[in-house]
Amino acid sequence: MKKKKNKKAFKKIYLIPLSIIICIFLYLLVKCFFINYYKVDYKQIKKIISNLKIEDTITVNTKQLNEEDYLIFNEVKLKNVFDDFTLGENNGENFKEYFLYDENENIKATFMMTKYSPFITVLKKQDLALFTSDNKDKKKMKNMDISNYMKRINVNNDIDLLKYLQKPLLQENNIFTHIKDMKDKYCFYKLISISLPSSKSITLIEGDYNGYIFSNDNLKEVNILKNNYRYVFTFIKLDYFTDEYLKELLHTIVIEDL
Repeated sequence: MKKKKNKKAFKKIYLIPLSIIICIFLYLLVKCFFINYYKVDYKQIKKIISNLKIEDTITVNTKQLNEEDYLIFNEVKLKNVFDDFTLGENNGENFKEYFLYDENENIKATFMMTKYSPFITVLKKQDLALFTSDNKDKKKMKNMDISNYMKRINVNNDIDLLKYLQKPLLQENNIFTHIKDMKDKYCFYKLISISLPSSKSITLIEGDYNGYIFSNDNLKEVNILKNNYRYVFTFIKLDYFTDEYLKELLHTIVIEDL
């Protein structure tokens, strides 16, 4: 009887650490799977972020003009310096384009106005899978909502987002990273790579309006945040739309409250 009891006691003593070891092994196995499954391509992200550097800030103070001096587009007004431009054919309720032609009918300059949802609104959509065509990503991002993650990193608008991307990237996932954090971080950086445009430099706008300017070789895209929209003014051919010209024009933008 004593031997049987000793054997049972020995088995119990043996099984407890064995069970703990098995649990730890399974935990590590699951964590390793998710670390690999939600692995962020940091090389690609660094390359994308390198084209989103904030290099300057300008202050815009609106100058009121006479009503007849404005070009009016829905709730938007700005100084009408486009009398020599031709209204394009691809126009709609929320989009207008204007072309300036030279004597040979070549396009000398282009100006476009439109409005979109802010980038931050796209990131906060509940089904993030809608924003990718990759089937693997669709599966990973299905029914994901990273709005709480955005709050945790204090990203509440597009300007917060651009400023956040100036910081060093978060550390790569490890066995101590919560699986929910892995998912959130993967979706966040994946959407950054999908939704944000490439830009040689970014200028922040402050003052009467908040926003930012994406600058590339021959194009500037002015984004003004207002009424839960991103009002976009695109200027192509920067030998015509010089920096001084654009700064003066920005001071005449008026966007009415909706």
